[in-house]
Amino acid sequence: MSPKSYQYKFDGFSLLPNEKLLINGNHILSISGRAFDVLHLLVQHEGKVILKQELLETVWADSFVEEGNLAVAIN
Repeated sequence: MSPKSYQYKFDGFSLLPNEKLLINGNHILSISGRAFDVLHLLVQHEGKVILKQELLETVWADSFVEEGNLAVAIN
């Protein structure tokens, strides 16, 4: 059985985490895996402050990564 599909909606966008899709209206947007993971984490914690260290530890859990990677993913 697959996990229940859910989505987040904001400013005309739909974020579908299980399908790893970002949709604007009727258009599927191309977004890298890490950028998608950063966006998903931020949307999950709407209205809350996410510390840089938490972002790095969550999105790059099993990797050594420099802070510059976070800036690229957010850009």
